[in-house]
Amino acid sequence: MKHLLRYFSFVLFAFLSAACLFGCSAQSQNPINVVQTETAKPTQTSLPLPNNSKLNTDTAKEIDLKINGVGISTSESNVIQKFGKPLQSKKGEFDECGGGFQKTLRYSGLVIELLSNDKGRDFSVITVDVTSSEWSVASGLGVGVDAKDVEAKFGQPYEKEERDGQVIFFYGIKGHDGWANLFFRDSKLTQIRWSLTYC
Repeated sequence: MKHLLRYFSFVLFAFLSAACLFGCSAQSQNPINVVQTETAKPTQTSLPLPNNSKLNTDTAKEIDLKINGVGISTSESNVIQKFGKPLQSKKGEFDECGGGFQKTLRYSGLVIELLSNDKGRDFSVITVDVTSSEWSVASGLGVGVDAKDVEAKFGQPYEKEERDGQVIFFYGIKGHDGWANLFFRDSKLTQIRWSLTYC
């Protein structure tokens, strides 16, 4: 009887040993796939937008800015007719956002940007930038004017912003979707820029 028990014990031990060896070998050949879950990375925030990007053109105080009849949507031919040949004329690349080519006309103290149609023709004004008192804007408004005189003429701006030692007044553009930015340093107007928002 003892011999029989020893025999069964030996057989059981051999069976368990063989099962263990087979299982360990199979595990080494087919290791368990461990899925590593990466910790979610924080989404990169976009670059800060200028304050005027949040303004609502429907509620902004609108002003009509033109230099000798030249303003937003004026054709290139009319610009040349009014101001003569520019000091520099430079055509830019195709603007996917605007659906046309850009062109920049430079005069002394005045920069005018235009946009063409998709075929590169029929340029019209999209931005006017004045930095010289030589150019009178909207009957009496020009570089050098006091901030209080501007507010007396146009009323309170939609927003005022301090940036780099300057104060910027934001007004809407009458009849167009865009913004007029009036820059002041020491309460004196140093730059007048108005631009069409086309994208």
